[in-house]
Amino acid sequence: MELTLKVDQYQSQMPPQQLAHTFGAAGGTIGRSAANDWTLEDPARFISGRHAQVLLQNSQFMLKDLSTNGTFINGMDAANAIGKGNMVPLNQGDRLHIGEYVISVNILTAQPEAAPPADDDIDWFD
Repeated sequence: MELTLKVDQYQSQMPPQQLAHTFGAAGGTIGRSAANDWTLEDPARFISGRHAQVLLQNSQFMLKDLSTNGTFINGMDAANAIGKGNMVPLNQGDRLHIGEYVISVNILTAQPEAAPPADDDIDWFD
């Protein structure tokens, strides 16, 4: 499984370059500090040094809010605030609000490989 987070908007406009990061089963952290797996620039300092953590639990990607200023999912009102120390499941198409970033969630699940054809299915005398 892979989780790709892609910046759709920054400061109410499209970012000048495509910003995205893919997380695997090991997960990782997001924040302003260069020590994170995905660093988001934030001159206004709305984003915490270590803002959020991506985890994979029971085949479900989760996002844990580690921030002071909040992380929101699918909207910016109080009902959509994750809350420091809380975790939410991430689903295909969710939109995260971190600082002045709006980030879309794309989850890629591994597709089983197709089985090779059985001997009966092979036309040996074509």
